Amino acid sequence: MLVAEEIKENEELRVTIMNMSKTVKKPIPLFVHYGFLGGVSCSAIVSVDNESHLAVGTTCGKCTLFSPRTHLCTSTIHNG
Repeated sequence: MLVAEEIKENEELRVTIMNMSKTVKKPIPLFVHYGFLGGVSCSAIVSVDNESHLAVGTTCGKCTLFSPRTHLCTSTIHNG
């Protein structure tokens, strides 16, 4: 009987999660940039001169800093 109860609880949980996923809105990205040669391999928020920047590394070895405020490239750290 315990197994049947666990199966029922699991099914109820699955239905609850499915219903929640229908009501959750798709996230809106804060930063979108196209044209990273080779694709993005990593990203991180870094501090340069006490100002935050988005560092983006590509699979081709390029690392670029972007301003999270303006979304513009502020510098290229490495151009592999």
